[in-house]
Amino acid sequence: AFDAGYLGGAKFVHLTGITPALSEDCRAFVLQAAREARASGARVSFDVNYRSKLWGPEEAREFVEEILPDVYLLLAGDEEARALWGSDDESLVRDLARKGPKEVVLKTGSAGSLALVDGEVLEHPAFTVAEVDPVGAGDAFAAGYLAGHLWNLSADDRLRVANAMGALSVATLGDYEGLPDRDELRAFLEGERSLGR
Repeated sequence: AFDAGYLGGAKFVHLTGITPALSEDCRAFVLQAAREARASGARVSFDVNYRSKLWGPEEAREFVEEILPDVYLLLAGDEEARALWGSDDESLVRDLARKGPKEVVLKTGSAGSLALVDGEVLEHPAFTVAEVDPVGAGDAFAAGYLAGHLWNLSADDRLRVANAMGALSVATLGDYEGLPDRDELRAFLEGERSLGR
């Protein structure tokens, strides 16, 4: 069972679609965590993180749509959006937002990202990097977007930070080795830092 006491005044609780794919108990746990986090005043962030080896698209889609009323921020990649909903465009983002989330962010890889925030569609281009290893890019993107929230950045700047984090992640071998600290991120965004370490 989920113990809301662990939240300790958290501003966000980040959940992903991997955990509910593992078992019925995990699904129930994630739903309970989302409901209790929202009830406690925390904003729930949910990254679809669809894994076809863990469950089918219909089952995953049903779960995502069940959790949406408790989700503040929904993140999805374009490939998983096509797998679950058959679409990866602005109409899908708007449709998902009508089901509960205040923000829906679509990661579009080398094209950048698309978001619906406060009814406004925003797009931000990707940073051009030489891809070394794509592992961890989605998690880095999510971390950047959430950090942008915690830093009180505008939605456009949150997308920019998220895209930068994704770019830095894929430009280095390993799932987290390329992640910058805040000063390194700022330098990259200002064009002062070359990729790679």
